[in-house]
Amino acid sequence: AAWTAGMLCIHSAMIRSCRRFLSEPASPAATRAWRTRFVVLDMVTETLMMFLMLLVIAVSSMLAANLPIAALAATAPVAVA
Repeated sequence: AAWTAGMLCIHSAMIRSCRRFLSEPASPAATRAWRTRFVVLDMVTETLMMFLMLLVIAVSSMLAANLPIAALAATAPVAVA
């Protein structure tokens, strides 16, 4: 629940930023500043998603350590994604 709430907060911040960006007049300086904001928001989202994938792989590997094919079956979908 905490993870979902955190991701929803980040996505809502991204949506608010997109709406504010679209409501402002276009200028090269403003566009550079907005690009930086969007890169930072995307980096935070991607970092959290990578952390979650690594956590799932670690737990799956730990639980299936005594059966190598089960470890592969548990971690392959996450690694492919």
